[in-house]
This record gives sequence, C-alpha cells and structure tokens, in this order.
Amino acid sequence: MIVLISIFLSCLLKYSAANRTITVSTNYGDVLGYETDMARIFYGIPFAQPPVGDLRWNRPVPVSKWAPNVLNATTRAPACPQPPCGGIPSLLCPTKFSEDCLYLNIFTPRMTNSSSTSPLPVMIFIPGGNFQYLDASIPVYESEHIVNSTNVIIALIQFRLGALGFLATGTGPNDITGNYGILDQRLAIAWIKANIAAFGGDPNQASIVQSAPLAIPFRTYAEYIAPAVLLAEQLKCAVGDINCLRRQTYQDIATAQTKVDTMLTSFKFLLFFEPWLPVIDNKIVNGQLMDLVQNTSFPLKPMIIGTLTEEAVFYIYEAWAQPITIPQYMEILTFTFHENALKVFERYPPRELDDQRALVSVLATQWVFACPTRVYARKAATYSYVFGFPLDFDGWENET
Repeated sequence: MIVLISIFLSCLLKYSAANRTITVSTNYGDVLGYETDMARIFYGIPFAQPPVGDLRWNRPVPVSKWAPNVLNATTRAPACPQPPCGGIPSLLCPTKFSEDCLYLNIFTPRMTNSSSTSPLPVMIFIPGGNFQYLDASIPVYESEHIVNSTNVIIALIQFRLGALGFLATGTGPNDITGNYGILDQRLAIAWIKANIAAFGGDPNQASIVQSAPLAIPFRTYAEYIAPAVLLAEQLKCAVGDINCLRRQTYQDIATAQTKVDTMLTSFKFLLFFEPWLPVIDNKIVNGQLMDLVQNTSFPLKPMIIGTLTEEAVFYIYEAWAQPITIPQYMEILTFTFHENALKVFERYPPRELDDQRALVSVLATQWVFACPTRVYARKAATYSYVFGFPLDFDGWENET
C-alpha cells in the first residue's frame, strides 16, 4: 500500500532550488542532507563496505567511520546489479547500477532531529522484487509526502540481489554459502537502530515494512546445484572456483543469471520461484516460511498483513503479452501443479473466453499471495486487510 500511495504522490514531487541543506551527526560522522517544504531527505548513506573483490559472496563488513569528513547524502546511490526489469513503467526500474550498492535512504518530517522532545516511530522498508529486482531509490519509493502526513520516519534499505546476493554452492570453507542479501538486510537494520535517534527517530519503535509473496519457497543446497553449475558454465568458471567467479564483472554475472533463468523454465511467471532465493542453511534460514509459521512453538511478533484482490495481475500480464488459450492454460496448470493439476482445474475451470489471463491472475493471486497470507494472519497478525480497488489492466505499453 505504501507503494500504491507513492506511485500517485511521486508524480507530484517538485524539487525546488530553494531546498536548504542540513547536517545530522551520527555515530559514524556528520551526514549532509537537504530539506524540502515537506521533509528532510538523506540519500545514499552507506551501512557496509562495498561488497567487491574478496567481499563479493562474503558477509557484509560494517562501514568505517567517515568523520571528520562530512558524508554528502544529497544524491541517490546506484541500485544493486540486477537483470533488466522488462516491460514495466520506468517508475519501477532502476537506471544506474553498481556492485557498491549497500546504502540506505532516510526521510523524516521537517524540523525533526535528535533534540526533538518526542522521538518518532520508524518504518524500515525492505524493497520487494523477489530478491532479484528493485532498489531503495526508484521514484515510487519517494516518501516525503508520507512522512509529512503521518509524522513517522521512513528508512529504505538496499541489499545484494540475484546471484550476487543469494548464489549458494555449498557449506565448505571455500564455498559460496548464500544468504548474503539477508545478511545485508540485518546489517542495515542494525545501523538504523544504532543511528536513527540522530534523525529524531525512536529505535525502540521500529517496524519492518515489506512486500513479498509469502509462498515463494526457499532453496536447499541440493536444489542450488543445477543453477550454480549453469551459472559457472556461462561464466567459463568451475563451480568450485570462487576466485574465477570473483574475477567476472557484475555485468557478465547479471547476463549469465538471465540466461540461466531461461534454461530453468520457459514460463516467465515461474521465474519468481526460480533459483536466486534464500537457501535453508539452518543458521540464518531454518526452513520454509510456511512450515516455520505453522509449527512454531513460540509467539510470533505482531504484524499487520494484507493482500490485493488482483495482486497477480501485474505479473501475469507482464509475463504473457498475448492471450492465454485454453490448451496453454492446461499446460500451465500441469507444469505448475503436477499431480494436483486436475484438482486445480476443477476448482478454476477455463472461462468461455479466448483469453485466460484474467483467470490465471485469480489463481496466481490465491496461490502465491492470499492463501499464505491467511495462514500468517491466523498465526500472528493483529490486523489483516484486503485492498480491493479494481484494476482495468491491459499491460504497461503506454505507461512511463
């Protein structure tokens, strides 16, 4: 819902030459941002050292103090490397990339600082994108209107994506063990907790906000063998030669990642379930989310959780630019649900139309979003919602 609000409001943003700069003192040194007529904005604050060279496919290392220098936080940091986002609006597409991408953005209401009498609650936003796409600085995430109208602080974080963030080859000392993007998230949250008071925030009132399909399965190390081998082959490296893999450019790795995706499945929608995902390492990730939630023996943190009535429309129409015929619909069910395809077919029979994309959207919404959300809601949610504004969606061809 934050994204939906921002899509509308970001179109109204007008940056004035009269914006004045402001300085905040953190544990790492002073940070130079600027103030608009609605908010204070700090772009591109580093929380980790650049994950390049020997730090590629390694745990993130906390950033060093920059004091006595002043950090210029008035321009957006580049996005983490990722494949082209395809036929979707530029509002959702990063345009600048770098492997040096572990930064965060902070938006605060005006006149908020560490001397404020009442520290403000903090929303830590983790961009979605199925661990493969998006970043903290795309236009739809501009948050000055939200912080101005709600009197909260919003911090948006970036983390390594795709193969650079989640490739896993094994558990040995010379293996790529995976889950680096999750470790980036943890370090970013720790930085925010330790420094947000300087921006007028209350570290004890921090909530994590994110958008992600809860049904996406995590991987086992065995399931990572095939994509890891294919990626190494594309890069002309042995899968166990981490030095060779580290010598490749991030552009070549992103290209190889896209090629591996097409080798693993011909259904573009199913790439959301393919391979560059967290791995179950029993250290950071202890199992599938659904299993952990249903079988946990301890209270879960309270949460607000919800879905859209047409959540999958965007993905289906982006994946299938042309109508889905009934034979194609049956093929999709067989490929996706295997031995359960007939049950799904009976529950969601084809419609008397030449195009089954709307039906596939309904099915995907229930399967990927609504059903797992209901499981979470029964176990942990204190409030559950459905955003039901109807869409008249025919693709992104005319959107910018």
